[in-house]
Amino acid sequence: CAVQRENLLVGKNPTSVAGASIYLVGQLSAPASQRSFDRIADVTGMAARTIQKAYNELYLHRLTLVPIDVEGVKWFTTADLVHAMPPP
Repeated sequence: CAVQRENLLVGKNPTSVAGASIYLVGQLSAPASQRSFDRIADVTGMAARTIQKAYNELYLHRLTLVPIDVEGVKWFTTADLVHAMPPP
């Protein structure tokens, strides 16, 4: 996982990291596919604020975490979408 490879969110609960990752990827998806922190919290059992705090940290590294040009793999996003992600 890129989060582990980059040594991000060390010591954070894996469920909050997963929730933050879901939120991050959701921001790159169609609006109908996006989920709120509250909705992700309901499903994961984590507090929405905990997921939001983890997302705040992931957001700073979004350009490293979200692959844009991977040789031989057609990815679903562009650099413009990653740059346009809403700030925390």
